[in-house]
Amino acid sequence: MMRRHGKGWLWLPAACLLMLARPTFAADVPGQETAWQLLKRLAGTWDSYVVGQEERRAVISYHVTSGGSVVFEEFLGKEPGGVRSMATAYHFDVDQLVATHYCGVGNQPRMRATSYDPGRKLLRFAYWDITNLPDPQAYYTTDIELLFEGDDVVELRFRGTKAGEPGDWQVHRLRRLTRRPNEREEP
Repeated sequence: MMRRHGKGWLWLPAACLLMLARPTFAADVPGQETAWQLLKRLAGTWDSYVVGQEERRAVISYHVTSGGSVVFEEFLGKEPGGVRSMATAYHFDVDQLVATHYCGVGNQPRMRATSYDPGRKLLRFAYWDITNLPDPQAYYTTDIELLFEGDDVVELRFRGTKAGEPGDWQVHRLRRLTRRPNEREEP
């Protein structure tokens, strides 16, 4: 005889809902290897400004490091009034292109590539998880997009959330200042 334990079976639908709440990503985003090559070609120094707030400027440095396995992006903010210093590391996690964003507010959201549109040369990353977020209501970045408009022009977009509400996109226009070899010399 089967014995019932009250409403203990209710955990199953709740567990299914929790699984749906976390975004899922295909391990193989079509074109992500092409997008990776575009990221590596960013190596060099770039001037940038925030669209609609042209006085908010920064110099951005990209370099390829760790045996060619990481593209490191660093905003060298020009406070006051400029863009806050921050960094992002782009790399593969086995077969998935990922980004770890070291935010100017001190947290580190991790994102995974969700799509690459080869016609537009648009690479999209979406939130996966986060470290160092002591207050879940605090701001953190949830999306990054890179639109490769040419060898010397890129549009870099960030969007985040605060108190559970999605924010507006912050769009940075980048123009190349200098080129750098694709791999930084390692000691």
